[in-house]
Amino acid sequence: MQVDSLSTLGPAYQSKIIVSLVLDKDFLEASDDILYPEYFESEANQWIVTKIKEYYQVYKTPPTAEVFKVELDKETNDLFKDEIIKKLKDASDFSDAPDLTFVKEKFLEFCVNQHYKISIYKSIDLLKNKDYDKIKKLFDDASKVGQNKNIGLKLLTEDVNNIFLKMKRNCIPTPWDIINDISEGGSGGGELWINVSGPGGGKTWTLCDVGAFALRTGLSVIHYTLELSENMVAKRYYSAITGIASHDLPYNVAEIMHKIKSLSAKASNLIIKEYPTKGATVNTLRAHIDKMIKLGIPPDLVIVDYGDLLKAPQYYKEKRLELGNIFEELRGLAGEFKVPVWTASQANRSGAETDIISGEQVSEDYSKIMIGDFIFSTSRKVEDQVHKTARIFIIKNRFGVDKITFPAKFDVSNGNLNIYEEKSVQGQELKGNMNKKENNVRKLLKDRFYSDKKKTE
Repeated sequence: MQVDSLSTLGPAYQSKIIVSLVLDKDFLEASDDILYPEYFESEANQWIVTKIKEYYQVYKTPPTAEVFKVELDKETNDLFKDEIIKKLKDASDFSDAPDLTFVKEKFLEFCVNQHYKISIYKSIDLLKNKDYDKIKKLFDDASKVGQNKNIGLKLLTEDVNNIFLKMKRNCIPTPWDIINDISEGGSGGGELWINVSGPGGGKTWTLCDVGAFALRTGLSVIHYTLELSENMVAKRYYSAITGIASHDLPYNVAEIMHKIKSLSAKASNLIIKEYPTKGATVNTLRAHIDKMIKLGIPPDLVIVDYGDLLKAPQYYKEKRLELGNIFEELRGLAGEFKVPVWTASQANRSGAETDIISGEQVSEDYSKIMIGDFIFSTSRKVEDQVHKTARIFIIKNRFGVDKITFPAKFDVSNGNLNIYEEKSVQGQELKGNMNKKENNVRKLLKDRFYSDKKKTE
């Protein structure tokens, strides 16, 4: 019996199937029992598919480039080897093709139909012998092929070490050791981290601090700004990188250039992209990231300054629903590109002058708390702004403890934020000073109140 081939769909379609088999383990697993090399038009593609199947059946994972190299070295026909190499390159050129999902679905459909066709031919002889049970089994088996065999995690039979290995996150450390400790290493790919503070609370400074720290480790960062201009954000990065107060930057150009040059030597990139307030959607950011990837500048970290100022993809009567949708899409963006996304959100009026900003004081929509992976607030009351202090409250932490407060030093002239563990020497000393200064302010206000009251009597 002769099976149909993919020749009518052209060589590009076949190359897309091959690259999908190599890059997508789930697709290969679903295709394995119905994938026949004869479906492919050229002998070189048939050779590649054969090697993919052989390797998967032993190691249960797609072969790597090194595996193909070893197998190619066994071939003695140089012309055939060159043709195989060309087909492998053709396939790799389609690794970012936008229609791979469609191609995979249609190929599985094609394979299943071929399997039914084979079953029909086999059932002819069975029908002659009136072997109906075997015919039924034949078609029952045909109905099960082409399905994803991953039914979920089988906990009682899974190796415990494997579970912890799968849970291990590839993290980008934050600038703050205590945050890295409680989050098991920092922000991971696919995660949404949110900083909440009131007006003038230092949201942009905090995000720039995160970006600058990533740059120092040689990573690439895209910083989207929807409030400040690109040049204003650049100044804040200069301060975060050098420690020089923003108003002193024009007098220290040589030092700035020296620091920037040392970062460039690590092959890191910082792209600052400005959009008007409410002038960009998450899809706008997605298109820009795609463009950066095609230009050879894939980001390791994405910063959105800040999420509340993005535009929802559709109109909502209630602002809370609009913001909830925006933050859901931001987390989806993180998952799609497998990078951490950092953003900020405004606290409501009740949080502007409180000791700590809690989840209930996140502006407009509490669903942001449910969506984010790590959310912390920065509280800077008037006395904190004077004395360059702040309170960091962990609103949510998927990776460890939350609902805890850390004292911090926060100099918004250069974005220098230092967060201390409360029981540390620095933390206890800072907290004591903060409480003492607060009591002094309260006493001063109280004295003024009674003094003014006496004047009016």
